[in-house]
Amino acid sequence: MPGMSIISFCSFTSPFLVYAEKKGDDMPSTDALSAIFTRRSMRGFSSRPIDGSTIHTLLRAAFSAPAAENAHTRRFIVITNRNALDTLPALHPSAEPARQSPLSILVCCDTSIEPQTLFWPQDCAVATQNIMLAARAMGLGSLWCGIHPLEAREKAFISAFSLPGTVRPVSLVILGYPLQSFFEKDLYDDHAVFSNLWGKSYRPKQEEDSSQNVPL
Repeated sequence: MPGMSIISFCSFTSPFLVYAEKKGDDMPSTDALSAIFTRRSMRGFSSRPIDGSTIHTLLRAAFSAPAAENAHTRRFIVITNRNALDTLPALHPSAEPARQSPLSILVCCDTSIEPQTLFWPQDCAVATQNIMLAARAMGLGSLWCGIHPLEAREKAFISAFSLPGTVRPVSLVILGYPLQSFFEKDLYDDHAVFSNLWGKSYRPKQEEDSSQNVPL
């Protein structure tokens, strides 16, 4: 794909896209809202390999994320090598599930690329989220392990993956077919949402009623 910069330990050879799997059964791709509402941080994975076309779809989702000033600074390392996956827990305290998973993706920013933007951490974060939502839509579980801005973690990943001095590691996404079930939990919090001004409670029904009284 033009413009894609991917450092990979694997080849994308399979023409078959696995849309979803749960307890061994293939299912159709889920809709966007279902993926958002049922995405969970998974910490148990089966050893089943992830199809190369599925990995390619995850990367397409990452590149589809918005980027400030249309900067093309995001870079991805696809990790499928068993020895490399087994070293991840030594680099990150939350990465122990990588010992079971068949795949991790390291999300980075190449700060030498122009145009550069101060918002590269946000750009990498939203790409990370896109990977996780695409994974959920295809029946894969994921776990986000933050790296930036902790300097010690950044240095550990820079050394382990031979990153050039201009490349900053931002996050690690551990992926695989989950041993846990997906489920929906309503996390909406009335106390954290305000209407027009800080401190004024937002109530969807009240807002709907008041909008009907506004003259056109």
